[in-house]
Amino acid sequence: MSEANINLVAGCIGIGILGAFLIGLAVSIGSIPFALIVALVLSLAATECYQSTMTAKRKERDEAS
Repeated sequence: MSEANINLVAGCIGIGILGAFLIGLAVSIGSIPFALIVALVLSLAATECYQSTMTAKRKERDEAS
């Protein structure tokens, strides 16, 4: 399995666990500002996962050339 695929799978699992925790926390707190912070944090985590996966794919592609 390539490094890019490992990053993708691990990132999706991690974001899923983080999302379940933070969304559950936001629901229990019930505050709109906290919910916005949770949404921002989850979007940043998804962006980082995407960027690291794409970087690994580019690296593999360049090494194969």
